[in-house]
Amino acid sequence: MRYLRNICVLFVFFSDVVNAEQILDQNAVTSAEDAFGMTVGNESLGVYNSGNVRGFSPNAAGNYRIEGLYFDRQANLNNRIQSGSAIRVGAAAQGYAFPSPTGIIDVHLRESGNDFVTSPKITYGADDTYGIELDAKVPIIEDKFSIALGTSAFKNHFTNGGHSTSASFGIVPRWRPDPRVEVLFFAGSSYSLDETNPATYLTESDFKPENIIRGRFPGPSWATTDSTGTNLGTIVKGIFGDWTVRIGRFYSIYDRETSYANLFNLSENGDASRTIVAYPTSKSTSSSGEIRISKLIDDGQIKHLITTSLRDRTAKSNYGGGSSFDFEVAELNSSFEPIRPNFQMGEKTNDTVKQITGAISYGLMWEQVGELTFGMLRTSYDKTVKKPDTTSNTQNDNAWLPSLSFSKPLSKNISFYASYVKGIEDAGVAPSYAENGNQVLPAIRTKQWDAGLQWKLSDQTKLIVGYYDIVKPYIAMSKSNYYKSLGEEIHQGIELSLTTSPLEELTLVAGAILSKPRVNNVTETNEVIGVRPVAQSDYIAQLSFDYGIPWIENFSFDGGINYQSSQAATVENNVTIPSYTTIDLGARYKFNIGKNPSLLRIQATNITNQYSLYILGSGAYETIDKRGISASISTRF
Repeated sequence: MRYLRNICVLFVFFSDVVNAEQILDQNAVTSAEDAFGMTVGNESLGVYNSGNVRGFSPNAAGNYRIEGLYFDRQANLNNRIQSGSAIRVGAAAQGYAFPSPTGIIDVHLRESGNDFVTSPKITYGADDTYGIELDAKVPIIEDKFSIALGTSAFKNHFTNGGHSTSASFGIVPRWRPDPRVEVLFFAGSSYSLDETNPATYLTESDFKPENIIRGRFPGPSWATTDSTGTNLGTIVKGIFGDWTVRIGRFYSIYDRETSYANLFNLSENGDASRTIVAYPTSKSTSSSGEIRISKLIDDGQIKHLITTSLRDRTAKSNYGGGSSFDFEVAELNSSFEPIRPNFQMGEKTNDTVKQITGAISYGLMWEQVGELTFGMLRTSYDKTVKKPDTTSNTQNDNAWLPSLSFSKPLSKNISFYASYVKGIEDAGVAPSYAENGNQVLPAIRTKQWDAGLQWKLSDQTKLIVGYYDIVKPYIAMSKSNYYKSLGEEIHQGIELSLTTSPLEELTLVAGAILSKPRVNNVTETNEVIGVRPVAQSDYIAQLSFDYGIPWIENFSFDGGINYQSSQAATVENNVTIPSYTTIDLGARYKFNIGKNPSLLRIQATNITNQYSLYILGSGAYETIDKRGISASISTRF
């Protein structure tokens, strides 16, 4: 059972494991345990991702963990320090000591060991993107000390026509001073230079953008941004008899030079007035961490796990001070290269969040009877906002946050699960085109309950059917162009996952969401608000496959079909983006360069060149990516 496996993990995490990073071919399809969401290296699959779990964003909510420990992320974790991540939601969250209504993104750091390995990779991607990655595992003292490290450099050309130059590096040393103790450190930075800002298409009337030419950057060439993201951390793990101790301390920093919002204000006749908003240099920093101590009590058929936790974070950011300039009306797809205006930047707003949370969890595993986990968090949340020329404004929120999960085997191959959890989460950041652009929004209260069945149909086939009900504030663009809470958002739905291998050479991962997101208890009485929340689909489905052709040695092909139903594009629900389907295909060929195992990987995305729009907010759009093809060669020395 999952809870017993979680207990076992605490006792074997020092042992040698075989994971997707230890093989040359990082294959998301063959690595997936369910269809809900996971990442291995550069590959990912699932009906959920970091921006959407059950219709909400765990990324915006700040629900990141590193090796299970609380982490407040300001900058992206690059692939030089992480090997992948998993989304813990529904069945995957059962037995998890401290879950969240928006799901948890649990990041796994890169492994190393006693073998010296170097892994170079060369990529040539869509629209002439090219780059090189070099990763290595370096043993220093056998069974005691080893290092994983890497670097990369890319010249990026995006499918929206933009470009950037990027680089990253990272290092993850692991030290085992004692068989019971592991200490690891990580440091990683990512640099982006001369990155263009994608066009955002805005409409005030009841229509949606049509005939936008993709793959062409509309300009201007001077509206580019330099940014740096850095993540540092230390984790200590220890097992002392029935006691397990985990301690993590993390720092995350994101620096951005002058940035721009590239806005197209559209009219129905196909013309657009251009607005460029320039924002001064900004910086976000966070210090966060967790101390977690667990005690296992083994009474034979009944096992008890008591876990205590203390976590904290201090996050500081500055934003605002933007200056806008309006340009003449022109045809939507015309080139645009004006002289840079003399933007008059204003003063910035300073935002500080301090939060400390204590928690305790009790888990019971009764063999052949079931599992029960109860947790209680007490959190203290303080947010101070200092706007230019005004006194500070402080928000305080103290809350008790319970969680309860239960699972029971109904037969040898079928088990039932149910859970309830309340949370307090970040509400994300207001988009750059809002009047309160880049503002860090106040914390929000959330709650969720779910239930479902896990059914092992065979050794190769597993089915999960679950139901969920989530309540959160409805945060969207108001008529006055402020990004804020407009009422209550309720998401109810059924989620399905099927993983199977009907043939030895074939792996299938299928998932679907059948939901009914709705708006309730509207607080903004001076404007019309539709019953459907913006940018939410009722139905999402994905089918991924990997097939090794038996008569062609070391050759396989893979692909995915992704369906998304229609979405409301405005708060009033007067505009709808129709449903669409995209298809991706790929191939792998394994061969040797000398005696070194190597891999040729080819991937094609959106092969039918489907045209549709991403909804960024009410009446705000970007185009989805056009067809793209990339190829890479990686080897191992």
